[in-house]
Formats: sequence, C-alpha cells, structure tokens
Amino acid sequence: GVVLYEMLTHHLPFEGETAVSIALQHMRGEVPRPTKFNPAITPMLEECVLTALQKDPDKRYNSVSDFISELKMAQGFTTSIYKPAQPEFAAMTKPIAQKTEKIARTKTEGKLSHLITNFPQKYIWIAMVLLFISCFLWAFFSFGNFWSTSNVTVPMLVGEPVEVAQKTLKEMNLKFSIDEIASDDIPAGQVISQTPVGGASVKEQRIIHLTVSKGGAVILVPDLKGLTLDQAKERLGKLDLALGAVENGSDQSQPAEIIISQSPQSFSKVAKGTLVNIVINLRQPVNVPNLVGMTLADAKNALDSVHLTLGTISSSDGVAADDSAVVLAQNPTGGVSTNESSVNLTIGKKEKTQKKTGSVNITIPKNGNSRHVVIYIIDDNGKSVSYDQQVKPGSTVNQSVSGIGNVKVQVLIDGNIVQDREL
Repeated sequence: GVVLYEMLTHHLPFEGETAVSIALQHMRGEVPRPTKFNPAITPMLEECVLTALQKDPDKRYNSVSDFISELKMAQGFTTSIYKPAQPEFAAMTKPIAQKTEKIARTKTEGKLSHLITNFPQKYIWIAMVLLFISCFLWAFFSFGNFWSTSNVTVPMLVGEPVEVAQKTLKEMNLKFSIDEIASDDIPAGQVISQTPVGGASVKEQRIIHLTVSKGGAVILVPDLKGLTLDQAKERLGKLDLALGAVENGSDQSQPAEIIISQSPQSFSKVAKGTLVNIVINLRQPVNVPNLVGMTLADAKNALDSVHLTLGTISSSDGVAADDSAVVLAQNPTGGVSTNESSVNLTIGKKEKTQKKTGSVNITIPKNGNSRHVVIYIIDDNGKSVSYDQQVKPGSTVNQSVSGIGNVKVQVLIDGNIVQDREL
C-alpha cells in the first residue's frame, strides 16, 4: 500500500522532520487522500490504496490476491478473464526442468536457513544494532539540518510562479523538490500545493516539496507578476503563447525590473499563439534618508515612509539586531538618489552622545539656470550627504539634518560653499 501510494503521488503517506515524528503519524494520523497530490487518480483506485493502508489489519485485504483483484477491477478488468494456461503434452519436459531447479533451490535455501539458525546469537544482535545505527544516520542526514539551531517559517507559496517560489526558498536557506501534474484549472508553472504548508516552522536546509501544474488540454494564461522579462518569455514560449506589448510602470513598493501587471489576466483561457501584454516596473529614483545615528526601529520607519526596504544588517561589535541598536553606517549613503529597493545597514551599540537635529533653508534666485545643491553633514561618524539635487530657479530647499556629537553642516551650490556652520 505504501509503495503504490508513493508511485501514484510521488509522496510518502506520512512525512516529518524525524523518524519519531513519522512513527507517531503512523500510529495516530490519518493518511492524506492520494487525490490531494494527484487529481487524476480514480475514486476506485483511491479506495484500493486507502484499504491497503488501514491501521487495523482486519480492515485490510485478506490476501495479495484480493488486492490484485481489486486493482484489476479499478482498471476496468475482472479476474474471470485471467485463466490459467493449460500446458501441452509435448512441452512437459520444461516443467520437469523447472521442478528440478525448484528442488535444487529448496536445498540451497535449507542450507542457508540452517546456517542462520546456528549462527552465534551475539553476532546477530551486533548486526541488528549496526543496521539500526545505519538507518538512524540515514534519517538524520536525509531530512534537514537537525544540528542547526535556526528555525525558519515556511512561506506560503501556493499560487506563486515556480520561479518566484524557488527564489524565495533559496533566500530563506531552504531546499525544494518539484513534482509536476497535469491540470486544466491551474496555469502551467504555478504551485498547486506544498509540503510542509505555509506558516510551519522548520529547520534550515529542510526540503519543501512543491507540486506544480504542467498545464492541460486548455491553455491558461500563467501569472507573470514577479517575473523578469526573460523569465516571462521562457514561460510563455513553453505554453505556445507569445509576448505582446511591453510597457513601463512604476510601483515603489515592488523591486525594479519585474512584471507588475499583465493582460490578459492570469487564469484566462486563450487560444494558441495569443499575445500577452506586460508592464515592467521601473522604480523612480528615491532620495535615501540619512539613517546614521537612528535606532534600528526608527530607521525601519524612515525607510518605509519612502517605500524602501531593509537590506542586510551587519554588526560592527557583535551587538544584536534589535530595535535599540544604533545605525553606524549605511549603503547607499543618506541624501543620494537610488533606484534600488533596499538599504544595507551597519549597526552598533547606542552611543552616549546625543543626536542633534536641525534644518537648512536655501532659496535659489529666480533668474538664471537651475543650480546643483549639495548638503553635507560632518559629525562623529564622519561625512555624509544629506541632500544632492538640481534645483530649479526660484525654488526653496527645506532639508532636515541630523548628526551625532559635534555636527557641522556644509551647503554647496554649484560646487561653491555658501554655508559652513555648527548645528
């Protein structure tokens, strides 16, 4: 029953992180119906599998012959058409030879049985212990990093394109396996189900099993959102669809160079060769706020306000990345314009010196051309850019500035210092 279940679904009836958890499921859990992983299984074949996997032996098949009969009926056959062949008289020499072989094999098996019976018991026990240790080590090294202390929350990947799911799992230090099944309801390349489910807590390097649609007789438009242009072309080519118009859009909450919308929409049923139009996200340049001197909590809020995300966090002195940690450096630096979606930070212990804040107000003359305005902050953490832009004539620059310890503000217009003062 277990072998047939795995052949039909590519999954074991019970899966877990340890051999003990799997054994407990065998005793207490209910076997998931095979159609959960493979909808193509017929109801009668499913009942055959579940009967063979009954926990109560009295509810299983009485013999292998009964099991075979049920399987044949599930395929549309009956056992009555399988009649034993009647040997011809002229061919009786072959059964005699087979009988001789059977007698010789019986003698050999008898000798082997006698040898095992008279084998010293202590060696049998040693062999059993070695076998148990081998099985334990196999399970230990096959089902993830049990020695790892890091737990990871499994993301919800159902409905996502398989490329996005793979990238997400790699970034979370998880592995994956992929099974493909036919489906007329789910576009090809889209995740149908996952094991473990989204929200479960597992160790790093755990394998997440993904069941992915490989399409069906009807062509369904796949979900291209979150893919790059090259990935979209590859996906459409596999489905006999073509890439249509490519337009530029802007969504500051999404990474650059990915698809943010499409037409026709995903799950639409279309004909072969249909053109799919897409919109690529081209993020507008964003002024990176100056985060140096802020706590990590304040830095997160400042990034959220301009639709930037927190990138990698490194510690200069081993301090934990909690909300009270202080930002010592950042990349990109504060005040510059960037098309990136994240900012990397270096944190450290909270300084005793207090943070100083202030503002710079500059008005550009109405006559003439636009001016290049740069505002520098020089404090105990070094020199950083707070503002760097071309300003139109008659415009006023109001820029909040801050620093740690002794803070000096420098304002340059077209490369000339017009302000150099303490904050």
